[in-house]
Amino acid sequence: MSSEDSDFIMVDCPEDDSSRLVEIKLIRTFTTNLPAINCIEIINKDEACICHYKGDICKIKLTPTFITNRLKYYDEVKGYNPADIAVNSVGDIFFICKHDNVINQVKKNKHNKIQVSPLSNHFTMEPLCIHIEKHNDSVIWIGLAEFKANFELAHNSSRLVVSMLSNGKVCNIFEHTDAKEPLFTFPWRITTNQDRMYMIDRKSQYTGTVVALNKRGKLKWRYSDLNPSFSSRPFLPSDLVVTKFAKIIVLDSANNAFHILSYDGIQILRHPLEDLKMEYPISMKFDELHYLWIGSGYKGAIDNKLKAKLYKIQITGIQ
Repeated sequence: MSSEDSDFIMVDCPEDDSSRLVEIKLIRTFTTNLPAINCIEIINKDEACICHYKGDICKIKLTPTFITNRLKYYDEVKGYNPADIAVNSVGDIFFICKHDNVINQVKKNKHNKIQVSPLSNHFTMEPLCIHIEKHNDSVIWIGLAEFKANFELAHNSSRLVVSMLSNGKVCNIFEHTDAKEPLFTFPWRITTNQDRMYMIDRKSQYTGTVVALNKRGKLKWRYSDLNPSFSSRPFLPSDLVVTKFAKIIVLDSANNAFHILSYDGIQILRHPLEDLKMEYPISMKFDELHYLWIGSGYKGAIDNKLKAKLYKIQITGIQ
């Protein structure tokens, strides 16, 4: 992975104190060997995992080598077409395989060789997304839908999120609001923070919302773009993260913008990323030092000759 440096932007933060600035600084840009980085997971302060839907899962070193100034690849897992990935506290990778809709675990065996094995649970529904709680990695969250589901909801549709323990025991199933309305159309990404679960819910191939639930499944709020006149395309959330101050950052990939939300789902800031010269960002995760890593995708047909970018970002001023 080759790298290059860049610049930063500063913007007014309208919440509470108008004199406070949010600074978004691009620390470095790395060129990868993947055509797109659909998912990123941080393993520890030195390592991460990236993947492409139509290709491989790769572990990388987050510190570039001294001589080449590139990020080092190792422990590649090939040929599984991962839909989503998650990592537990000891560095084991869990991923949803699009070939057979099985959740697999990747870990080293006693001979220090990579071993891929399915979880004992065989779902009667299609897993769409997966998340493992960072501070309690015995809890796994999975978004599910009926097999061959699309973005249409029929009377027999079932779109839900389950939490389960690593031994396979199901703890919670969330599917409907208190008014018996469906909570989700198409679960896309999940993350958790403290007493909340946040979900990207896709409404179509081109639109989506962010849903916040407490961990008992009660709907707290639902967010979509409040100012569509500022956007050239409909709001298309592709990933989301939570800051150490419990603010939610949503990546709007269609409009190349951040939406920063409060704990109560109120928009604090919407800011375009064009000034950082980022190319179609679609995935992101915070590392242990609170740098934000963003992976790029592509527009149009898949081209394996393309080389996706991995951006290292520093955001300050969000409290």
